[in-house]
This record gives sequence, C-alpha cells and structure tokens, in this order.
Amino acid sequence: MKQKIVVINKIRYNLMNYDNLAPFDCEIHFIGTHKYSESVPDKWKDRCSTFWSLDELTFEALDLFINQLVPVERLICFAEEDLYLAAVLRERHNIPGPKPTDIAPFRDKFLMKSLVAAQSIRVPRFVRLYNLGENCREIYAAAVEMLGMPFVIKPRLGMANQGVFFIQEIEDLSKIMNDKIFAKAIYMAEQYISGPMFHVDTLIWGGHIQDISISEYNVPPVEARKGPTGSFIIDALSNDFQRLHDLNARVLAALKAPDGCTHAEYFKGEDGEFYFCEVGARIGGTQIIPVIEKVKGYSFARRWFSLESGIPYSSDEATTTEPFCGFIDFPIPAYSTITDLILAPPLAGVELIEQRVCIGQKTGAPVLEQNRAISFLVSDVSPQAVAQKINELIALRPVRSEPL
Repeated sequence: MKQKIVVINKIRYNLMNYDNLAPFDCEIHFIGTHKYSESVPDKWKDRCSTFWSLDELTFEALDLFINQLVPVERLICFAEEDLYLAAVLRERHNIPGPKPTDIAPFRDKFLMKSLVAAQSIRVPRFVRLYNLGENCREIYAAAVEMLGMPFVIKPRLGMANQGVFFIQEIEDLSKIMNDKIFAKAIYMAEQYISGPMFHVDTLIWGGHIQDISISEYNVPPVEARKGPTGSFIIDALSNDFQRLHDLNARVLAALKAPDGCTHAEYFKGEDGEFYFCEVGARIGGTQIIPVIEKVKGYSFARRWFSLESGIPYSSDEATTTEPFCGFIDFPIPAYSTITDLILAPPLAGVELIEQRVCIGQKTGAPVLEQNRAISFLVSDVSPQAVAQKINELIALRPVRSEPL
C-alpha cells in the first residue's frame, strides 16, 4: 500500500512550487481554499491523488475526508490559522506529528508568554484584558498603571499584526470595545516597547535547529499599517545576531518547538536589552521566505516540506546567492484610484516580486491591516546598504494614487 500524505495548503503556490518535486511513489492528497488554489498549475493537480478546493477548511470536512483515507502517514500544514486544526486531526486519526498540546503554546499568546517568562526570559508586561476591569474606564486606568503608556491590546489567538491595536488614549480603547463583535475574553493587553524590532526564522528537524536567519524590520509591525514595511537580513557576525541566536534557542526550548519552521519576533528596548514578542510554528509571512532563499540558496518552506514528506525537489538549490537581502511591501491605498506604478525602479539590486494592483484600479477599505499592492526584493553587499536602498525605494513612491 502506498504511503498517504495529506497537505493542507493555504500559502502562495509560488513559495512551494510543488510541481518541481522529484518523482514520488506515494499518494498526495492536496486540500486548499479557493483563494490559494486558483494559482495552482494543472501539472501539479495531475500529480495529486486528490486535489480538493473548499470555501473554508473545517474540521467536519477534513475529518470526513481523512476517515476515507486512513491510515494516513503524514498531515502537513503551513498556515498558522490551521495549525491547531491539523494537530487535532493528527490526534484523532493517530497521525505522526505535532498534537494540540504541542501547538497550543504557539497559538495562545498568553500561554506562550507565560511559559517564556517562567524561564526568566524578558517579555513585555502582559495581562488578560478581562482581569483589568469590567468597563472601558476601569480597564484603561488599570492598564495605564500596570503597563504604562502607550500600550497594546491583541487577540490571544491572533496572527501577525491582525487585530492588534495601539492604545494612546482612552478614546482608542473605547472605540474598540464599543464594537459589537469585540469580545474582551479573547484579548490581552501588553506593554509597548519602543525601539527596533527583529524577526528570527528557524528550520528545526530532529529536535535541533538546522538553520537560522535573523532580520531587522524597517518599522515595527504594529506601525506597518501606516505605510511601507519590510525587513532586511542582519550580519551573522554582529552582536545583535549572536544575542538573538542564543535567546531564540532558549525561547524555542521553553516552548518545546516541534519540527518544522518557526517565525519569532523580538523587541530591542531603549535599555539595549532584547524582549520576546511572539513566535509562530510556521514560515515567515509576506516575502520573508524568498529573501532567505536569495541569501542561503534554498527555501526554508520547501526544505520543510521535503523533510516532512520525504520527497526531495528536483532542483532546490540556487546557482547564485546574494550577500544580503531584504524586502519592502507597499500597501494598497484605501478608497483611491491607482494612477501610476513604478515596477522597475532605477536602483540596482531591486527586483519586483509581487504585484496585486494595476493602474486605474479603484480600491476600498483595506482587507487586512497591511494589504500589499506591490513588493520588492532588495539586495546589496551589506545590511546597511540594503536598508539604505529600501529607504530610497520608499522615497520613489512606486505606488501612486488619488482619493476617490
């Protein structure tokens, strides 16, 4: 009987390029949402034993499907919002891989920070929102006293900067809490730490860190909705790299990280110390994976899939690499008409990697806090040169628009 592998896919196909896998003697049952299935080429669909596209991935549908396949040897999932669902399905159907107790510390930010803080690792001060009071005024006063100003509220089960609010005055909190769909029971409040922010991306297998990449954001993610945002890889010989490398290993050990990829974020406070922000048991979002590939010559995402599935890619190593690389996303301007796009900026080492809008397109409200219009990869000989080129690219204003 052939080995059966179920792949739950909700990430961009061009990050994975499954059709470039070497020949395999197993069944791959590929399940995704319509949004991420549209770009999948027919040549990959033809190699799958099942290719199933749904409006939404639900436990009921996936449980029914897996029931028809058992035994299943592997269930592979990359999207953060589906990690717990995949873990429950593994436990129910006795499939190897992370179970709910393994994934919970990477989804519940309150549990996550509690476990990390218990190991004497610096974290921002944090508290469950409902522990601060009954109404907006009580919560605000208690948060100011405990966390200082400004402070942040975020969903315990949130992803990236989605649903994160920066509170500078009581009106900011009142506006959020007066929303009929707001549920304070699932939110937490956290001290805001100003200063640079970094992300650390790791590839783990056999319980050991196989590779690591560390980058600095051009702006903290909580400020990303204000304009262009991105990051650039820092020098592995720098003091910041060494400190974050060691700190990240302690964090992953505290949370008992499962095999696969992790994407962690850290603040560097005004006191020069690093503070743990959060970590996901997933690949980095937006253009982080292509940036790492540009420097290392291989993709963390595709390597993770190969390790999980046992199927190598026909060609997974780049022939050339760059010393340093970063990316910059330009957001879609809200309620505007796109009047011009600069897709080939007159800057060496700048490459358009994603385009989601076109000239003449009219936009409405942003779907997410950071809805990308276009994105660029930026390469150069040093982190400082990459950062400078990112700033030059921002100054060019490659996305131009007029209000509706």
